[in-house]
Amino acid sequence: MKKIFILFFTLCTLSFAIVDFEGINWGDSKSDLNIIFNSLEKEPALEENVEIFSVNAPKDFVAKYQFFLKNNSLYKIRVVFDKENVGKSQIQDIYSRLLKDIGSPISKVPINKKIDDLTIQGNSLKFIPNLSTNLYLNGIDTIDEYGKMIDSNLYLEYVDSNIDNNM
Repeated sequence: MKKIFILFFTLCTLSFAIVDFEGINWGDSKSDLNIIFNSLEKEPALEENVEIFSVNAPKDFVAKYQFFLKNNSLYKIRVVFDKENVGKSQIQDIYSRLLKDIGSPISKVPINKKIDDLTIQGNSLKFIPNLSTNLYLNGIDTIDEYGKMIDSNLYLEYVDSNIDNNM
């Protein structure tokens, strides 16, 4: 009986932590995040009741972390990779690490949107690292009206699985 209780407690504890972000939990407030990241900067948000806070250059090859809060409750973390320093080999390393640590993606969704004269193209790979988190590896290119790529970005998005309806 004791072993079953310990197993249940361990599974519950692991399922509520956000993988790769020790000490941060879904539903945390801005003040909770300030304890870990004391230099949070507010960024513009397009959605009502959503605030975005970021911390710059927390790790090699990472430009910034963005924390998305709706009604002061954390529901998404975006890792924005440094597009000046991340090349093909780093992208392969990131993908290999995800395969090793989490396993194969459960889905691959192509991204193809037209916005005025621009086209947004890429892919989104969905992983499920634990019961409470969905993880997306998004590679997104912006193409101008002449077919020339004008921007390219790589993101990892950690999303609370209880409210994930993005993908």
